[in-house]
Order: sequence, then structure tokens, then C-alpha cells
Amino acid sequence: MRKLKNSLFRFVQRVYHSIAFVPTLIAIAMFLFYFLIIYLEYKPPVQSFKDSWPVLFVDDAENARTILGTLVGGIISLTVFSFSMVMVVLTRASATLSPRIIPGLITRPQHQRTLGVYIGTIIFSLVLLTNINSVENGFEVPGLGIFFAMLFGVLSLALFVYFIHSITRSIQVDFVMDSIFERTREEIADRLKQLKDSKDDETIPNTSEWVRIPNDHTGYFKKSNISELMRILTKNELSLVTQVHLGEFVAKGRPLVRIDTDVDDDVKKAILDCFTFYIEEIADDHYTFGFNQLSEIAVKALSPGINDPGTAVRALDMLSILFADFASHPGFDVECDDEGKPRMFYMAQDFLDLLYTTLGPIREYGRKDAIVVAKLVECCINIAYAELDNDQRAGLIDFVDDIVRVSDPTIESTMDRRFINRKVRLLNKALSGDRQVEALSEA
Repeated sequence: MRKLKNSLFRFVQRVYHSIAFVPTLIAIAMFLFYFLIIYLEYKPPVQSFKDSWPVLFVDDAENARTILGTLVGGIISLTVFSFSMVMVVLTRASATLSPRIIPGLITRPQHQRTLGVYIGTIIFSLVLLTNINSVENGFEVPGLGIFFAMLFGVLSLALFVYFIHSITRSIQVDFVMDSIFERTREEIADRLKQLKDSKDDETIPNTSEWVRIPNDHTGYFKKSNISELMRILTKNELSLVTQVHLGEFVAKGRPLVRIDTDVDDDVKKAILDCFTFYIEEIADDHYTFGFNQLSEIAVKALSPGINDPGTAVRALDMLSILFADFASHPGFDVECDDEGKPRMFYMAQDFLDLLYTTLGPIREYGRKDAIVVAKLVECCINIAYAELDNDQRAGLIDFVDDIVRVSDPTIESTMDRRFINRKVRLLNKALSGDRQVEALSEA
């Protein structure tokens, strides 16, 4: 039963991140709706309503077949065109933004609902065709069903117009970045609220004497079946701390978790079976994925083939806000049991590590652009005004020192150097009382 639950959890994760998830649900719902319509079709109240409003209903078999055939052919054309548009958007997003944002675009509910209505209308119309027979054979035309098929056809046309509007927005870099930014910020806020509401004293346990459980998979650690894992931990009175952060690549045999009490191998296997490894990065899964995606969009924009430093500048503005929010994070995420007792601690990526892995590539690819260098320093200014501890402030100063050092040989214009130095002076003002960052020479 345990393995079945975890297998079902992984299956749900794969299906949920598929473009066919919502369309399949809608198509099934409309197929079941067909049976409801056929059941109601010849009931006396419906017959009375059809007699009162004959203009709304088709009573000729040939006309009904023509209408349904036209609907099926037209909606199939809309579906093919819409899927083609989705593929174009995904190709463009992968080429100009980042391949990592594609799962987020695929799972956009607006697109999935539109495609679901298309497919559901086709299925509804096709099965309705099987219920049309000539009056001479003693059957009536299902006028109510054809009426709803026409309504679904009109709805499909309206959704097609909305789909074109939505899909054109989806390839706009500002829209994509705003979506990632909002989801990431919400995820950080939810995690901080969860930590605040827990009964934990916001310190991670000392696990030096705890029992290590090595990983039995190889892949990227992305998710875990929290409900099943909490059941196992509560049943065995265990506490657990992960040894890697979400998104990290874990080789087989590497310690994945530590538990406070040794247990038998069956319980250890049950614990490991609750962890899921997959490739996709969705900002809703964990906030660090949003940091990574914004960083990759900025780096892509700085590539010679795209050459769009404005996008990189905007990404840095967003990242500065996210880092300011993330600065108060204690360095771990916690999951509590039903009584509010902390049972599971997720190791989070360290603030300084995340700062380096996120802003480091932008620094490397933008060090020859004075505007990008100045914006990097300005990003650090915004972070400096957040509630940083001493280690975070020292690491931030080291990072800005490195920005200035690597850009010194590449920034030749005196005016550019003065512009960057103004930003450095503003940073030193924000860091008053701490070690100061040495500015570029203006000679």
C-alpha cells in the first residue's frame, strides 16, 4: 500500500506537469455531460420547453448531422492551430528565454482549459452524432444535445480569441518574468509564514549524532510525498533532516536524510520511497527555482545572439526584491505533524550560495556592460537594506568587491567608471559601519 501511494504520488506529479492534464479532465466531464443530456432529452419538462421554444432546437436529422459535422471539422481545425501555436511559443521561449521555464508555460491553466473545451466539444459532438436517426425509423432528433453542442461551439470560438490573446502575451519576456517573480515571492512568503506558525524555535537540530540514510536514486531532488512521510515519521516518533536542498543533484549512495533514532531497514526504505526525483523546475515547487529561472533569462538576454541588456536589468530588479525577502529565511524549511510538532526539516540553499549561483553568471556575462555592472551593484544596495546578519553582510561585501574587481579591466570609459563608482558609494553608505567596497579608479 505504501509503495502504491508513493507511485500514485509520482504519477500525479508527472500528469499534473503535462499539457494533457486539464484537457483530459474537461473532455471526460463533457463526455459524461453527454449522457446527462441524453437522459434529460425526452423527459416531459424538456419536451414541453422544446415545444415552447422551437426556434432554438433542430428537429431535422439532416440539418443536425450538418451542424454537428461542421462543428467537429471546425473545432478540429482550431485545436490543430492552437496546438501549433503552443509549440511555437515553447520553441521561442526555449530559444530566447530559458528551457527551464517551459514546464511553467505548459501547465498554465488558461491554455489547458481552452484546449480541454476544444477536445470536449469534439467528443460531445461525435457521440451525439451516434444518437441521430431518421424520424421514419421511430427516433427523434436530440435537439437539446445539438443546442448544447452549438453553445460549446460558440464558447470554443470565444476561447480561441482569448487563447490568441493569451498566447501572444506568453512569449513576452516581461509577462514571463512577472509570472515567475510573483509565484516565487508568494512561495517565499508561504514558507516564512509556515515557519512562523510552527511551534519550532526556528533552529535546526544538531544532527551530528543522527543516523544517515543514503540515497537509493540518482537524480535531482525535487519533491517529497509529505502526507505519507509525515505518517511514517509520526508513527515511529522520528524527526528527519534532509542533507541536500531541493533541486540539488544527488548521486546514489550519497546521504539524503538523517533521522534522530535508528530504525529497521523497512522503515528506512519507506522513508526513501517518499522522495521524488524529476527534471522539471516549477517556481510553485520551490522558490529557488524561480531565482534560477530569472537568472537564466538574464544570462540569455546578455548573449551575443539576443543582446538585450534591458531584460537583464529588469531581472536584477526582481532578484533584488526576492533576495530582500529571502534574507530573513533561517536556512531551512519545516513540516509539522497534526499536533504542530516539527517532524521534518528541509535544508534550504544558503543565502550566500544562492546569491553567488544566481548573480554570479550575470556578473560573468555582463561585466563588459557598464549598465549591467552598475545594476548589479544597485541590486546589492537593495539587498543591503534588508535584515541581514553579519555573515550575510560580509558575504554581500565580498561579492560586490568581486564585481568591481572583474569589471575593472573591461570598463574603459571614464564616464562609465564614474557611474559605477556612484553606485559603489551608495552601497558603502548603505553598509555604514561595515567594511567598505573599494571603487574603480577614474583616471
